[in-house]
Amino acid sequence: MFSRALFLLAIAAHPNIKFNVIINPGSGPGADALPGADYEREVKKLKTYTNTRLVGYVAVNYTNKDIALVQGEIAKYAGWQSASSNTVSVDGIFFDEAPSDNVPAHISYLKSATAYARSFANTGFPAAPYVVTNPGISPANRTYLLPPNQPDLSLVYEEWYSNWTTNTEAKRQQIWDLDVDDSMLAVMLHDVPTALTCTQINDLVDDLKDNVGVQTLWLTEDHDYQVWPAAALWEKYSKSFEDGGSAC
Repeated sequence: MFSRALFLLAIAAHPNIKFNVIINPGSGPGADALPGADYEREVKKLKTYTNTRLVGYVAVNYTNKDIALVQGEIAKYAGWQSASSNTVSVDGIFFDEAPSDNVPAHISYLKSATAYARSFANTGFPAAPYVVTNPGISPANRTYLLPPNQPDLSLVYEEWYSNWTTNTEAKRQQIWDLDVDDSMLAVMLHDVPTALTCTQINDLVDDLKDNVGVQTLWLTEDHDYQVWPAAALWEKYSKSFEDGGSAC
């Protein structure tokens, strides 16, 4: 059984790993100026660690959401700092349901949203607001990942663990073809079997980091991201992810 408390222990136990934490009070920042007592309490705890980065969840619905609504949600996250007298804040934005097709208007939309998020530098967000996009697949046009207004990080694969393992070569090549810095790329795998051996975990993490070239991983055994990962599995992943580390 895992819990928020064990998550904090994992953060403390692995100071060399940067933990990117998606904050999502209600498919966005919620209706009020602040996210509510439970979220405020946990955000404050997370912000006490130097190896955490908090990003506020904003779904853009593949550019079908009016950009003004997107901007409103970004502004609300940025407003947490002043509304809480500087006790609650996030470090940037996580754009879910990001576009990936080769449509100039969609590229422009996402870059505009990114620029807007960064406009809150030092006024609700840090001096360098961190922006994550989640198209879930490698974009058809690498312009999404190029200046100006490129994300700091993009999830270029979000899928079942089994889909990754059966299509590794093809997916690896798609990621290589993006030809951007490894620090910009992330992979999120769900339905990861809890019965993986230490060797299998090491092989998975090493392949993603060293062969595929992604420096950020989200791994969970759950399909809908509704439960905490198994404590033992989480610890093995964390140990494996550390430079030169081994799951066991």
